[in-house]
Amino acid sequence: MDFTKFIGRKDQIECAKKAGLYCVLQSHLPPQFQAFRCGLAGKPVDSATQFKSAEGNFSSRFAQYLNYWMPTDAKVFACLTVPRKSILGFAERVMPEILEGDNREEYARLHLGKTLIQIRERQYHQLLVKYGMRRLGLPTTEVGKERGEFFRGDLQTCIRALRSIGTGDLYIFKGNNIDQIEKITLKKRGIDQTAPDQVTLRANPDRAARPDKPRDDDEFSVTELDDEDVPNPNSLDEDDLPLNIRADKLTIDRIVNDPSAARAIDQLRQVRRSPRLAVNEPIVVNMDQNQLNRVRRRSPRAMRAVQALQQVRRSPRMNN
Repeated sequence: MDFTKFIGRKDQIECAKKAGLYCVLQSHLPPQFQAFRCGLAGKPVDSATQFKSAEGNFSSRFAQYLNYWMPTDAKVFACLTVPRKSILGFAERVMPEILEGDNREEYARLHLGKTLIQIRERQYHQLLVKYGMRRLGLPTTEVGKERGEFFRGDLQTCIRALRSIGTGDLYIFKGNNIDQIEKITLKKRGIDQTAPDQVTLRANPDRAARPDKPRDDDEFSVTELDDEDVPNPNSLDEDDLPLNIRADKLTIDRIVNDPSAARAIDQLRQVRRSPRLAVNEPIVVNMDQNQLNRVRRRSPRAMRAVQALQQVRRSPRMNN
């Protein structure tokens, strides 16, 4: 199937938005310059802070190739899917065994691990060489040390190598019609069923204080409360006492959709509390929308008010 047809019909092709291995060939080249490109599409994207929705797949990889193969187009002959799982805060890796005396956390050993799709690609290339295809390399590359994705040989050898991996869904393209795509589910017995681990990524403590990022604690929250909904300070522990900010619904909506307003609130969140403060009385700041805008604009008068709050001290003798 031509790349232009594959990309144009990606919403109708079952494997277009999946990750895996492929066998493609640039079109309209003289026979002496033809070579199959056999590689991977769609490595997992690791993130500890935000979900990545635009991970690579067959369609995006072929679009990248078509960007510089455009005058000649290209053809895809076969795709083999490799399962991929992305979980926020975790990295999917096949980790090696922990050596004796290695006390590092798992995130510090991530560079030692491999993604499942990288392992499958290596198996794919080894099988291609085993079945007689010649791997191309630069003129200065020593024989046997080629690392490129280009192989010369027969198309059926590429498909045989994909079949020999033995797991995943194999899609064979026999023309430009979607009805001509053949799907084969591989369930070969006795193969290495490698299962990757979900390694916890290192959390950045500095990100917890950023108002435009999700927080894991309840130290700072903006809620719309009625007078009867205000929690009783006497029922709170010392470590749970919040800095309460009361605002109307309109102000809250603006804070949610306006990062600059959220940063203004964060200025108030940074109010320092002395251990001499009365533990049964939280600091409560009441302000209307105009006052909040002054803080957001960093008005000198408003910032002096914030500084005054930061310097509040209470004597234990005033508790009674």
